[in-house]
Amino acid sequence: MSTTRRLNWLADTSKKGFAQSWGMMVNYLYDLDHLEANIENYTRDGKIDTSSAVRKQARV
Repeated sequence: MSTTRRLNWLADTSKKGFAQSWGMMVNYLYDLDHLEANIENYTRDGKIDTSSAVRKQARV
């Protein structure tokens, strides 16, 4: 697991890119100090660690 850092809209405009992810790509930050906790949070609660910028874009 990692922290979702940035969403890149229209990063993959190929036919396959739109079919799989509406052309969106995600950048992650792999923080080894928090890796195990992130895995546990996702497994237990379905929560994905995200940056404040991604939360703002998603309006979560």
